Amino acid sequence: MRAIIQARMSSTRCPGKVLRGDRPILGEMVRRLRLCSLVSGIMIATSTDGTDDAIADWCLREHVECYRGPLEDVAKRYLGAAVRELAFVRLCGDSPFIDPYTVDKAIRLYCEEVRPPVLVSNVPNRGNSVEVVNWLALFEAYPDMKPEEREHVTLHFYRNPCRGSILKFNGPAVVGAFTVDTEDDWQRYAAVLSA
Repeated sequence: MRAIIQARMSSTRCPGKVLRGDRPILGEMVRRLRLCSLVSGIMIATSTDGTDDAIADWCLREHVECYRGPLEDVAKRYLGAAVRELAFVRLCGDSPFIDPYTVDKAIRLYCEEVRPPVLVSNVPNRGNSVEVVNWLALFEAYPDMKPEEREHVTLHFYRNPCRGSILKFNGPAVVGAFTVDTEDDWQRYAAVLSA
């Protein structure tokens, strides 16, 4: 199953955070995902906005697949990125210390279900949130999704349980995992790498 990381350069609280420094967040996430035994491929889903050309260029240099879609409509971006997949792992590009074991666990749980759920999720799990999303369920729900649900991709499923089952699983809460939302968070990330 392919792991798809949503990423953009135009973060309002910490612009350019995903590519800053000698060891950018995207690089750290890709490195960790390559340790997964059940991930068949890794893709970055970014936007067609000119501000995200740098992400596309980075993907080319690092030999990572890249898909470009709408800036604000992240659900549509995922639908395009995963169009040939039955399901995909959804990750946000602000979780540099994502745990490979947790990603594999989410995939395993999804694949073990006789009737695939619309979602396998450990959300919220700050810094280590993983969701496996059923592509067809997302495709069918998309016309009914409000703009904020399209931005947050899976919010529609949490609000509308009639769409199908959500399989929730616990942790683990990874020691030291955190999301990079602000400049202070990025400084903390840089400090962890240099320690």
